[in-house]
Amino acid sequence: MVSCKGILRQLWKKRRFLVLVLTPTLLCPLIIIIDDEAAACAYAVLIIAIYWMTEVLPMAVTALLPVLLFPLLGVMHSSQVCANYMKDIIMTMIGAFLVADAMQHWNIHRRFALRILIHTASSHRWLMFGLMLVTSFLAMWMSNSVVTAMMVPLVIAILKEIDTKRMEEPNAKTGTEINGGLLKTKDEEIELHISSPKEDSEKLPNTPNTDDITDKNFTRLCKGLVLCIAYSANIGGTATLYGTSSNIVMTGQLESLYGYEATVDFGTWFAYGFPNQLLILFVAWLVLQWRFLDLKCICGFFKCKLSCRRKYKSASAAELIIRRQYEEMGSMSWAEGVVLVHFIILSILWLTYDPRFIPGWASLFDHRYVTSSTSTMAVVVSLCLIPARKPKFLNCKRGADITKEQDQNNDKSTDSTTTLLDWRRASSNMRWEVIFLMGAGYAIADAFEESGLSDYLGEQFKVFASIPPWSLVIVCTVFIAVLTEFISNTATAAVFLPIIGKVAESTNINPHYLMIPTTVASSFAFMLPIATPPNAIVFSYGIVTVLDMVKSGILMNIASLVIVNLTINSLGVVLFDLHTYPSWASSAATTVAPTLPLCIELNETLVATLPV
Repeated sequence: MVSCKGILRQLWKKRRFLVLVLTPTLLCPLIIIIDDEAAACAYAVLIIAIYWMTEVLPMAVTALLPVLLFPLLGVMHSSQVCANYMKDIIMTMIGAFLVADAMQHWNIHRRFALRILIHTASSHRWLMFGLMLVTSFLAMWMSNSVVTAMMVPLVIAILKEIDTKRMEEPNAKTGTEINGGLLKTKDEEIELHISSPKEDSEKLPNTPNTDDITDKNFTRLCKGLVLCIAYSANIGGTATLYGTSSNIVMTGQLESLYGYEATVDFGTWFAYGFPNQLLILFVAWLVLQWRFLDLKCICGFFKCKLSCRRKYKSASAAELIIRRQYEEMGSMSWAEGVVLVHFIILSILWLTYDPRFIPGWASLFDHRYVTSSTSTMAVVVSLCLIPARKPKFLNCKRGADITKEQDQNNDKSTDSTTTLLDWRRASSNMRWEVIFLMGAGYAIADAFEESGLSDYLGEQFKVFASIPPWSLVIVCTVFIAVLTEFISNTATAAVFLPIIGKVAESTNINPHYLMIPTTVASSFAFMLPIATPPNAIVFSYGIVTVLDMVKSGILMNIASLVIVNLTINSLGVVLFDLHTYPSWASSAATTVAPTLPLCIELNETLVATLPV
C-alpha cells in the first residue's frame, strides 16, 4: 500500500505539470458562467499571474501568453496585443540596455567604482558606504544583476586582503572560516579577478580560526559588506525612470490607461526618486552597521580603542587592494572616453527632453514625432559607427607611440573595424525576458480597458471611497512589498498597477498618488534570496544565510515603506500635484476604449467599400 508520504512526494515532483494543467481547468467556470469579455480577460490574467507566481514556465514564456490568450478568448485583436511588445518606451529601454552593454564591455563601470572606493576605504563603515554609493549609482543606469555580479567579486577580493592583514597581527591564527569555508587567507599573493561563486568556494577551503572574538567580528563584516551590495542594487534602480523595469511598466500603463498627459517624464521622476533613494540608502547603511558592524562607531562620536585601531588597519588593506586594481586598469583609453561621453550626453538628453516646468529640447520638434527613444537610438547608432581604436588622423604622436598606446588601451578590440558597440555581443546580452515582461504588462493594461474589466473593478472599488487616501497608499505599498518577495517586481507591477489605478479612479484620487509609491515599493525585496537577482547572486556565494537576509530585510522593508509613504506625501505632492484630481483621469473614465490599429481600420474600410 502506497503511503501518504509517498503520494505527496510524487505530487511534489509533478507540481509544475499539475499547476500548468489545473490552473486553467479550475478557472474555467469563470468564463462558462459569466460569458463576457471582462470575465475572459480576468480568466487570462489570473492564469498569467499564477504562472508567474509559481514559475511553472520561464518568466519570458509566460509573458508571451497574452499574445495567445487574449485573441483566443476574444478580448483583443492579435495585432493590438503584439503592438504592446514594441512600444516607444520599450524601444527606449532597449537602447538603454545597448548603451549599458557598451559601458560594461569597456569596463567604465568598474573604473568608476574603483575610483570612488579609493576615497571611501578609510574605515569599515566608510568602505561599506562607498560600496553602497557606487552600487546604487551604477544600478540607476545599468541592470542591477550586472552591477551585483561585478561588485561582489570585488568585495570578496577586498575581504581576502583584510583577512591577510588581520592574520599578521600578534596571536592571530592562520585562516578564517565563513559559513563552511568561503574565505581563507594564504601566505602567497592573492590573485585579483572576477570569478564565479563556485570558483571562489573551490579556491577557499575550510581553515578555522581559534580566535573566536576576532573571527566573529570578521564574519559579521563579511556578511555586512556582501549584503550591502544586494540592498543598494535593489534601491538604486528606483532613482531613475529606466533604472528598473517596474518603473517602465508603470509609465507605459499610465499611457495606456490615461494617455500621454498622464506619463511621468525622466526629469520629474528623478527629482522624486533620487532623494527618496538617498534616504533609503542612508537608512540601509545604518541598519547594516547596526546588524553587522560596531554600533558605537555608527556616528563616529565614540572610540572603540583597540577595536577601532584594528578596523582602520584592515581598512587600509582594503584601500591598498582597491588602489592596486585601479592602477592595473591603466589610463583611460579612447574607447572608454568616447563611451563615457555618449553616456553623459544620453543622460542630459533624458533629463532635458520635456521637464514640463521649463521647455525641453523636445519643444524644438513636434511632440507627436520625437520622444526619448529618438535620442536614445541616436546615441546607439553613434556607438555602432565610431571605431573602438582611435583614428589615425586624430593622433598627434608618432607612429610607434600610437601603436604602443593602442596595444595598451585597446586590447579588447580585435581589429580596426571593431566599433564601440558590437551588435553580435550586444544582442546576445540583451535582456529579452525584461522586454517581454514589460510588453506583457502593457498588454494586460490594454486588455483591462478593452474588455471593460477596469470599469467593473472601478465599480467594486468604490467601497474604498470613505478610506483616507494616505491609508490607501499604506495598504497598497505594504501589499506590493510583501508580494514582491515571492514574485518578480516586473510581473507584480504588470498585474496589479492597472487594478491600483482603478482603485484611485473609483475613489477620486489622483492615480499618481497610488501608482508611483506602489511602483517604488515593488523594488523593496530585501528578505529572501529568490526575491531579486541581486539577492540570489549574493546568496549564491554562501556568505550570508537566509536568516541573515530575513532579519535585516524585515528592518529594511519597514524603514523603506515608512520613507516612501513620507516622501509621496511631501515631495510627491509638490512634484505631481497629488491633491488635485487630474483632467486626464476624468476624461479616461468617459472615453470610449481605443479602437484597433490604423492598419486594421483601413483594411475594414477597404472591404466595406468593395462592390458586392
